[in-house]
Amino acid sequence: MIVVSGTPGVGKTTLAKLLAKRLNFNYIHIGELAKRIGAV
Repeated sequence: MIVVSGTPGVGKTTLAKLLAKRLNFNYIHIGELAKRIGAV
């Protein structure tokens, strides 16, 4: 698991998606996951 964090607008999503593709990992956005499981 790799967690990418930072302030708004610095490219976290872009970086995370590129890393996931390059390393053959799944990209999971924690906010969307929380909504799916009813945690938010």
